[in-house]
Amino acid sequence: MAFYSSPIVPGGITTRGISLEGAIHVSALLQGIELSRDRDTLIRQGEGVRGSDFSSLLEGDVIFVHKNTDMSQIETIAVRVSDEQLLVALPSRSTVQLIDIASPVAQDLEVRVMAVRRYIFDRD
Repeated sequence: MAFYSSPIVPGGITTRGISLEGAIHVSALLQGIELSRDRDTLIRQGEGVRGSDFSSLLEGDVIFVHKNTDMSQIETIAVRVSDEQLLVALPSRSTVQLIDIASPVAQDLEVRVMAVRRYIFDRD
């Protein structure tokens, strides 16, 4: 949530400029987990989660959304957060947004989910 309203910058990892991949990477590091900052690698890490109903996802689940015109290309990434919301970098916005999972924007994203990943790793 520290990255809410931060400017979207491809590859960014600070509140002065962040990508959602960067936010996930930094958040994971704070938990002692090493995750990629590359979305094509990130989509293969962690555990797959079945279903794309946003209300059934857990806080921290990462949602990969495909482009309208190409189901094989990731358009954006969202993270399920508390209070029935998503933290998302929408292509049409310049800052990281919080949207309600019942909003029309979220409903549009929900029908374009290509994968949901959960990044929980055992620590010995």
